[in-house]
Amino acid sequence: MTKTTKALLVLEEIHPLIQAKTMPLKTIIRQAKAACVQCQRCTDLCPRYLLGHRIEPHKIMRSLNYAKGEADVLKMTFFCSECGACEQIACPMFLSPRMINGRIKRELIQNGIKPNTSTRMPTAHSMREHRRIPTKRLKIRLGLIRYDRLAPLADLKYQPQVVRIPLSQHIGKPSTPTVELGQIVEKGMLIAQIPENSLGANIHASISGTVVEISKHIVIDSGKKGGNQ
Repeated sequence: MTKTTKALLVLEEIHPLIQAKTMPLKTIIRQAKAACVQCQRCTDLCPRYLLGHRIEPHKIMRSLNYAKGEADVLKMTFFCSECGACEQIACPMFLSPRMINGRIKRELIQNGIKPNTSTRMPTAHSMREHRRIPTKRLKIRLGLIRYDRLAPLADLKYQPQVVRIPLSQHIGKPSTPTVELGQIVEKGMLIAQIPENSLGANIHASISGTVVEISKHIVIDSGKKGGNQ
């Protein structure tokens, strides 16, 4: 969990969302090549497209059937926010333009390819206000409507022995550790701070204990050297 976590919903293994999440990427690509009907609904409902950005997911899907694809079309993936509207509500064939966009985008970056830059301000699509996705319809499509109800709260005291706290909590830069390996910290103590002149989050220890790892995470073990929760 990070500072952006609002809630956690545990689904059964056979739930369609879990099945889609665990599907191998090569299967997703193979299905896209075979089943995409170029209906353009992924583009019509794409929030970034509706804001006026240069992205048309249906063209990216079409490019999969070419050996190298069209360079300008593939660069559209840089404008994808990977919100999932295309796969979760738009596509009638239950394909995943989001996953494909993410894969292409990462490969372009690894090969040193940068997005096309433009000084023009994007102009929102005239139909943007009429293509917003109703929350209730989305919950029905995702198979989550039965979870949309008040739930009883249980006051449980959870005392973890080890916590693994990420230094990157959101889109900002990773926080800079203020503790050292082997240092004993107290619950609530500042263990990492926002880099100077950057967007980020100050991070505090959630338990008392000893710092046993500093990497992309800070790991605190309450059982080391007599640390107490």
